[in-house]
Amino acid sequence: MAEALRSARMAGTWYPGDAASLRALLTELFRQAEECAEPLAALPPSATLVGLQAPHAGYLYSGQTAAIAYASLGHWRPARVVVLGPSHREWVEGVGAWSPAKGLAVPGEWETPLGRMAVDQPFLRNIGQACPLVQFGPAGHGQEHALELQLPFLQMLGIQAPLVPLCVGNQDATTVLALAKALHECLRDDDTPTLLVASSDLSHFLPVGEARALDERFLALLTGGKALPLLDALASGACEACGGGPAAVLLELFSLRGRTTRVDVLDWRSSARVTMDESSVVGYAAARLWEDAHA
Repeated sequence: MAEALRSARMAGTWYPGDAASLRALLTELFRQAEECAEPLAALPPSATLVGLQAPHAGYLYSGQTAAIAYASLGHWRPARVVVLGPSHREWVEGVGAWSPAKGLAVPGEWETPLGRMAVDQPFLRNIGQACPLVQFGPAGHGQEHALELQLPFLQMLGIQAPLVPLCVGNQDATTVLALAKALHECLRDDDTPTLLVASSDLSHFLPVGEARALDERFLALLTGGKALPLLDALASGACEACGGGPAAVLLELFSLRGRTTRVDVLDWRSSARVTMDESSVVGYAAARLWEDAHA
């Protein structure tokens, strides 16, 4: 029988493994995020926050940046959360939609030390029907950290909304455009308040000056709001992001919605803030995507 629970695989290594320690750390990270005026700036009354980009390294390195991303939700609480991330350890062809059973969208839950989040089985099934590149099953999710590390931030904010976990294996234009189109079709006539999260770190293992330059190019393309220029830059090496495909999915999706979408870069930092080694760093950024009905 398929195991219906995806247990916390990174707890105790990438982030604290017990609830009390994890809550204490997240409380401090969110407290520090409150001191950052820019990410917490209020959106216009006509605006709707629709997406985030957040990093997924160990909380020691990128937790502060991730907290800034999630703090930008303010008092808004979604009723569904779609999390898209890359596959670091286990290859999945196309897009891996997590399910306990291979080939079938069946009920299941994801667990962290802070509790469980139910998977939105009906929505996953709709995505699979809309996009032939989607594969159901645990493939790509086994030891993957990119999605799991987002969940404690959501839970700490009291968000227990149904979860849509998507592992983007191929990050080419064909996959990105097909997945964005499927999400658009599934969300178009659905009035459920939905948050979309692209899980991504940026440049890897470069001197801090080179890392900053590459990451600034990535963030400029992200704020430009177009998926294909971002994918082209990633393919050519003009910038780096392990979750560049998921970020491009969000840009293409919001373009298909036909509304004015704005991207605010909320934070950038590198692992050198922790390691004190500027010769080889990883870059992290937080951003929020929002739509203005009056623009």
